[in-house]
Amino acid sequence: MPASRSNVIFLFELIIAAIAVFWLTQERMDWQEWVGAAMIITSSLFSGKMHAMETTET
Repeated sequence: MPASRSNVIFLFELIIAAIAVFWLTQERMDWQEWVGAAMIITSSLFSGKMHAMETTET
């Protein structure tokens, strides 16, 4: 599976997990989860930029 596609799945999973945790257990996301979310979003942005550069070069 390409990294650009798996990043979208991870982003969707993150949103669903945050909603489910809040809804089911009334817990908030800890700083580790926020750092992980930021890393996933950053990698998604880098992957999209690399994919865009790759398609313009060919």
